[in-house]
Amino acid sequence: MSNAEKKAQLKTKFKAMDKNGDGKLDFNEFLALMNKLDVETAKGLFKKVDTTGDGTIEFDEFVDYIYSTDHSGTRTTEGRHARLTFLGAVGSADEEDDGLWEKCRVVFQTYMGGDGKFEARDLKKVCQDCCLFDRKFKQNDLDVIFSAAKQRGKNTINFDAFKDCVRGVAKKKNVPVKSVQAAVAEREALGMQMDATQADAVRFHDDKSLYTGMHARGGQHGNDVSGATSRSERLRASS
Repeated sequence: MSNAEKKAQLKTKFKAMDKNGDGKLDFNEFLALMNKLDVETAKGLFKKVDTTGDGTIEFDEFVDYIYSTDHSGTRTTEGRHARLTFLGAVGSADEEDDGLWEKCRVVFQTYMGGDGKFEARDLKKVCQDCCLFDRKFKQNDLDVIFSAAKQRGKNTINFDAFKDCVRGVAKKKNVPVKSVQAAVAEREALGMQMDATQADAVRFHDDKSLYTGMHARGGQHGNDVSGATSRSERLRASS
């Protein structure tokens, strides 16, 4: 489908949402479309799409938001789920955006790490960082999707299989493929989200000023300053 055909299709959907026929969507019309969201989350998304700030969404704003990959205002978990819901309301379930696959490829290569392999745990990390897990799509579903995409006897997948995984996630969530594509493509600019607890553990290991008790004394117990670290050594040092 050409961009012109996609735009015509979107215009038809836009008109269907525009209940009063003024060529714009006010917040009430938008909220009716986004009835699965709480009001506050819907308000935040509405403001993001309404780039002119006039309290309505015009068709050009509508199109720009759908085809844009810069969604810095929806990087929270709630924001990402809101955007997925929005795209799901305006797109067909199997609709893809060919222009987003290259960004997805960069993310795929980033998450495979230094070993050059993309395993099930890597796909899980992508889904976690992109906030894709929800009530419809759980980790058990991801295991099934990954198993279906990989070759028999293999524990890794290539990029074509990764694309099939993206399609599988979209099908399970009942949203257009392009909405999951967009969520994944966003990580190209954000990079991999590091686990704070792991970073804290490394810091504690490397920064000995944070050690307490016997660890602060190099393994010595109590007031013992002999340098002995085992019980037998301490007994010999004291005799």
